[in-house]
Amino acid sequence: MKKTHIFPILLFAGTSILTAAEPIPIKNPGFEKGFDAWTLDKGLESEGTVIKEAARTGEAGFRHADASPTEYVRLISQNVRVKAGKTYKLRFFANQHSGHSANVHFWFLDSFEEAIEPRFIKGPPEEQKPEWVEYEIVAKAPDNAEYAEIHIQSNRAGVGVVDFDDFVLEQVD
Repeated sequence: MKKTHIFPILLFAGTSILTAAEPIPIKNPGFEKGFDAWTLDKGLESEGTVIKEAARTGEAGFRHADASPTEYVRLISQNVRVKAGKTYKLRFFANQHSGHSANVHFWFLDSFEEAIEPRFIKGPPEEQKPEWVEYEIVAKAPDNAEYAEIHIQSNRAGVGVVDFDDFVLEQVD
Protein backbone atom coordinates (compact mmCIF):
# COMPACT_ATOMS: atom_id res chain seq x y z
CA MET A 1 0.00 0.00 0.00
CA LYS A 2 1.25 3.44 -0.99
CA LYS A 3 1.83 6.00 1.77
CA THR A 4 0.02 9.28 1.45
CA HIS A 5 1.57 12.37 2.95
CA ILE A 6 -0.69 15.06 4.19
CA PHE A 7 0.83 18.51 4.23
CA PRO A 8 -0.85 21.18 6.30
CA ILE A 9 -2.14 24.19 4.38
CA LEU A 10 -1.69 27.46 6.18
CA LEU A 11 -4.24 30.17 5.62
CA PHE A 12 -3.66 33.68 6.82
CA ALA A 13 -7.00 35.36 7.16
CA GLY A 14 -6.98 39.11 7.29
CA THR A 15 -3.39 39.58 6.14
CA SER A 16 -1.96 40.54 2.82
CA ILE A 17 1.47 40.72 1.32
CA LEU A 18 0.48 43.82 -0.62
CA THR A 19 -1.10 46.71 1.21
CA ALA A 20 -4.04 48.32 -0.52
CA ALA A 21 -3.75 52.01 -1.29
CA GLU A 22 -5.59 54.28 1.12
CA PRO A 23 -7.38 57.17 -0.63
CA ILE A 24 -6.69 60.65 0.74
CA PRO A 25 -9.67 62.92 0.08
CA ILE A 26 -8.90 65.95 -2.07
CA LYS A 27 -11.64 68.56 -2.05
CA ASN A 28 -13.03 69.22 -5.52
CA PRO A 29 -10.56 66.95 -7.38
CA GLY A 30 -12.34 67.37 -10.72
CA PHE A 31 -13.22 71.08 -10.49
CA GLU A 32 -16.95 70.29 -10.49
CA LYS A 33 -17.44 73.11 -7.95
CA GLY A 34 -15.34 75.66 -9.82
CA PHE A 35 -12.42 76.98 -7.78
CA ASP A 36 -13.80 75.65 -4.47
CA ALA A 37 -10.76 74.36 -2.46
CA TRP A 38 -8.35 75.72 -5.12
CA THR A 39 -6.70 79.18 -5.27
CA LEU A 40 -5.51 80.94 -8.40
CA ASP A 41 -2.35 82.22 -6.73
CA LYS A 42 -0.61 83.73 -9.75
CA GLY A 43 -1.84 84.86 -13.15
CA LEU A 44 -5.07 86.28 -14.51
CA GLU A 45 -8.45 84.57 -14.31
CA SER A 46 -8.45 84.43 -18.12
CA GLU A 47 -5.24 82.33 -17.94
CA GLY A 48 -6.60 79.85 -15.40
CA THR A 49 -10.25 78.93 -15.85
CA VAL A 50 -12.62 76.17 -14.82
CA ILE A 51 -14.76 75.31 -17.83
CA LYS A 52 -16.78 72.46 -19.33
CA GLU A 53 -14.51 72.25 -22.39
CA ALA A 54 -11.58 71.32 -20.08
CA ALA A 55 -13.39 68.32 -18.54
CA ARG A 56 -12.19 64.77 -19.06
CA THR A 57 -15.08 63.51 -16.93
CA GLY A 58 -17.91 65.33 -15.23
CA GLU A 59 -18.97 68.87 -15.96
CA ALA A 60 -15.72 70.82 -15.53
CA GLY A 61 -11.94 70.78 -15.68
CA PHE A 62 -9.15 73.32 -15.25
CA ARG A 63 -7.79 75.03 -18.36
CA HIS A 64 -4.30 76.45 -17.93
CA ALA A 65 -3.71 78.95 -20.75
CA ASP A 66 -0.41 80.79 -20.39
CA ALA A 67 0.44 83.23 -23.18
CA SER A 68 3.35 85.00 -21.47
CA PRO A 69 6.98 83.92 -21.99
CA THR A 70 8.03 85.92 -18.90
CA GLU A 71 5.28 85.32 -16.30
CA TYR A 72 3.56 82.20 -15.01
CA VAL A 73 0.17 80.93 -13.87
CA ARG A 74 -0.26 78.90 -10.65
CA LEU A 75 -3.30 77.18 -9.13
CA ILE A 76 -2.90 75.69 -5.62
CA SER A 77 -5.08 73.04 -3.99
CA GLN A 78 -6.22 73.14 -0.40
CA ASN A 79 -3.67 71.17 1.60
CA VAL A 80 -4.36 67.70 2.98
CA ARG A 81 -2.94 65.88 5.99
CA VAL A 82 -0.21 63.31 5.37
CA LYS A 83 1.91 61.04 7.58
CA ALA A 84 5.67 61.53 7.72
CA GLY A 85 7.62 58.61 6.27
CA LYS A 86 4.69 57.27 4.23
CA THR A 87 4.63 57.04 0.45
CA TYR A 88 1.96 58.80 -1.61
CA LYS A 89 0.80 58.51 -5.20
CA LEU A 90 -0.82 61.48 -6.93
CA ARG A 91 -2.61 60.65 -10.20
CA PHE A 92 -4.17 63.12 -12.62
CA PHE A 93 -5.04 63.56 -16.28
CA ALA A 94 -3.74 66.27 -18.60
CA ASN A 95 -4.59 67.16 -22.19
CA GLN A 96 -2.00 69.42 -23.84
CA HIS A 97 -3.56 71.40 -26.67
CA SER A 98 -0.60 73.57 -27.62
CA GLY A 99 2.88 74.62 -26.57
CA HIS A 100 4.58 73.30 -23.47
CA SER A 101 3.43 75.36 -20.57
CA ALA A 102 2.23 73.58 -17.44
CA ASN A 103 3.05 70.80 -15.01
CA VAL A 104 1.76 69.52 -11.69
CA HIS A 105 3.99 70.18 -8.70
CA PHE A 106 3.42 68.02 -5.60
CA TRP A 107 4.73 69.57 -2.39
CA PHE A 108 5.01 68.32 1.17
CA LEU A 109 4.60 70.98 3.87
CA ASP A 110 5.79 71.17 7.47
CA SER A 111 3.68 72.01 10.54
CA PHE A 112 3.95 75.75 9.66
CA GLU A 113 2.62 74.95 6.17
CA GLU A 114 5.98 75.85 4.63
CA ALA A 115 7.08 73.89 1.55
CA ILE A 116 9.71 71.20 2.04
CA GLU A 117 12.18 70.59 -0.79
CA PRO A 118 12.24 68.74 -3.06
CA ARG A 119 9.03 69.23 -4.96
CA PHE A 120 7.91 66.52 -7.35
CA ILE A 121 6.94 67.55 -10.89
CA LYS A 122 5.11 65.74 -13.69
CA GLY A 123 3.21 66.79 -16.77
CA PRO A 124 2.97 66.58 -20.54
CA PRO A 125 6.25 66.53 -22.45
CA GLU A 126 6.81 69.11 -25.15
CA GLU A 127 5.95 66.66 -27.95
CA GLN A 128 2.68 65.41 -26.39
CA LYS A 129 -0.14 65.39 -28.93
CA PRO A 130 -3.57 66.64 -27.83
CA GLU A 131 -5.19 63.75 -25.93
CA TRP A 132 -5.94 62.88 -22.33
CA VAL A 133 -3.00 61.14 -20.68
CA GLU A 134 -2.78 59.90 -17.09
CA TYR A 135 0.28 60.94 -15.09
CA GLU A 136 1.42 59.95 -11.62
CA ILE A 137 3.84 61.21 -9.02
CA VAL A 138 5.03 58.81 -6.30
CA ALA A 139 6.82 60.44 -3.37
CA LYS A 140 7.77 59.66 0.21
CA ALA A 141 6.80 62.25 2.82
CA PRO A 142 9.85 63.64 4.66
CA ASP A 143 10.17 63.18 8.42
CA ASN A 144 8.83 66.69 9.11
CA ALA A 145 5.90 66.54 6.67
CA GLU A 146 2.38 67.14 7.97
CA TYR A 147 0.57 68.29 4.84
CA ALA A 148 0.71 68.06 1.06
CA GLU A 149 -0.63 70.32 -1.67
CA ILE A 150 -0.90 70.32 -5.43
CA HIS A 151 0.23 73.16 -7.68
CA ILE A 152 -0.69 73.38 -11.34
CA GLN A 153 1.94 75.74 -12.62
CA SER A 154 3.64 76.97 -15.76
CA ASN A 155 7.26 77.89 -16.02
CA ARG A 156 8.21 81.46 -16.89
CA ALA A 157 9.31 80.60 -20.44
CA GLY A 158 6.50 78.18 -21.30
CA VAL A 159 3.44 79.19 -23.25
CA GLY A 160 0.50 77.05 -24.29
CA VAL A 161 -2.84 75.53 -23.29
CA VAL A 162 -3.23 72.43 -21.09
CA ASP A 163 -6.37 71.00 -19.45
CA PHE A 164 -6.22 69.16 -16.09
CA ASP A 165 -8.84 66.95 -14.44
CA ASP A 166 -9.53 64.02 -12.11
CA PHE A 167 -6.91 64.27 -9.35
CA VAL A 168 -6.56 61.29 -6.98
CA LEU A 169 -4.21 61.06 -3.99
CA GLU A 170 -3.46 57.76 -2.22
CA GLN A 171 -1.20 56.60 0.57
CA VAL A 172 0.47 53.50 -0.84
CA ASP A 173 2.39 52.29 2.24
